[in-house]
Amino acid sequence: WVQEGRSSFGSIPGSSSAVMTPPALAGETSTSAATHRRRAFPSRSFGSPAERPPPDLNLVLQVVVVGGGVVGLYFSLLLAAALRGRVRIRIYDGRWVQEGSAISWRRDVQRVQHIVTMPSSSWLRLNEKEREQLFPPGSFIEQWPLRQGSQEGAGFARNIAIDEFEDKLLAMAQGVEYAGCLALCPKRYDSKEHARLKADEDEAFHVIALADGAEATSARDGLFGGSDLGAATAIDSPGCLPQELATIIFELEEEARHLNVADCTLVSLAQRRYFLNVRDERRGSLHVRLTADELRQEKVDVGEHGPGGDAADGSVGILSQDALEGLRLFGVSEADVRSTQRLRSKVSEREFYHLTLRDLHTPGRAEGMDSPCAFLLGEAADVVDPGPGRGISTAMQGAADLVDLVMSIQQCLATGWPVEASRVERYTRRMKSLQQRESRAHLR
Repeated sequence: WVQEGRSSFGSIPGSSSAVMTPPALAGETSTSAATHRRRAFPSRSFGSPAERPPPDLNLVLQVVVVGGGVVGLYFSLLLAAALRGRVRIRIYDGRWVQEGSAISWRRDVQRVQHIVTMPSSSWLRLNEKEREQLFPPGSFIEQWPLRQGSQEGAGFARNIAIDEFEDKLLAMAQGVEYAGCLALCPKRYDSKEHARLKADEDEAFHVIALADGAEATSARDGLFGGSDLGAATAIDSPGCLPQELATIIFELEEEARHLNVADCTLVSLAQRRYFLNVRDERRGSLHVRLTADELRQEKVDVGEHGPGGDAADGSVGILSQDALEGLRLFGVSEADVRSTQRLRSKVSEREFYHLTLRDLHTPGRAEGMDSPCAFLLGEAADVVDPGPGRGISTAMQGAADLVDLVMSIQQCLATGWPVEASRVERYTRRMKSLQQRESRAHLR
């Protein structure tokens, strides 16, 4: 352009008019202005293309996942399918055991059995074969009304028991299609294992995701300096009911009347005391918000039965008769109760959901990403609201977002571009957004 009066017009070919150059920042020469732009955009820090490292299109991204529950396995399956041949994922969980060539859950592990809800946006990210494995036709209940996270025209959210969910995802992870990129490690990720990976160059990784179970939260707080992630601020509000639930798992006898899903949903939405999630017409889990008096009474009974345990005589012991009114509200008798579990809400917000591990190095000290990154998911991110099954839904959306981020990290490293901090920080902003949405629902 050339300046003509107060307007700018394109310069005419052959014109001797001087072309305007971008102005320098105050106090800088035009050379220093260009330097400032390079600092503002770290992706330009290699200068000309000749100065950048050559592309390594065969780069295999090394990923470690701590915790093989629903969120850890879901994240791993999505990432393995998206980067097949370009990623190697190791999943650690001390609750697993190797039986022959297969990995399964240890029988002595007390597993959560309540019903969770999976929005259509989450199950649609799986391939068609995996969707049918997870929800065989005619064997699932659709949850209405259409929930946030479900896509219009793609079907309603679907309910599934969380232990059944874990079993099916674990079986998928052992499929032949993932043999080259998914490795299941039935052992704890503790300080000893962390030190082994740190000392062995061949075991180095680019990304570690802390997901499910006590191992993930222990690694977050002990191995990777939980204080660097900022304090977790619990969500609470004066006047709200205590955010602690007792969950009653029940199964109706064959000759008993079947549950009407529509009626159960209406009753659940009509009040704040009892929430019912239905697995099918005979099985479900009833979440009871405990009052202050029930919490005080429960502290006495928990010592006898253990947290989440059952009374010796098979009754629900830790629940008052008032809480059992919820069963009768939905037409379920006390005789149909299989077990009870106590769930404490952990919904809280953090300052950061990622951490750069400065004391570790990526494989071969990859250009553009010298140190690996740790990311928080699911339980390690404190996205756990047990009523009723919302935490899993939110955590799976966070896992899908992390898959997109890790894919972009692999592309950056493979093409020789550095991984910019802003790219990683976007994940923290997204997780905060999910947490705030979950917190509002939690307080309601």
